[in-house]
Amino acid sequence: AAVQLAVDRVREVQLDPVYNELGQRYAGTETTIPNHPGYRRVTTVAPTVAGGDDYLTVTVQVTRQGLRTPVYRSVVIAAP
Repeated sequence: AAVQLAVDRVREVQLDPVYNELGQRYAGTETTIPNHPGYRRVTTVAPTVAGGDDYLTVTVQVTRQGLRTPVYRSVVIAAP
């Protein structure tokens, strides 16, 4: 379930067509996830602008009590 929650969030961010608002829309911590009691999902959005490149690194961490290690998934999204 933790892997699926991370993958779902990464996919949701990838499909969002408004690049300039991804950080505002998705960065944050969710402590209540429908149908997944006890799970916590943290999404970070780190912008990088260097050498003419503009991209975001999106990282999702999912934890739950009893889960040995957090689950991480990341994706790099380039500006359109």
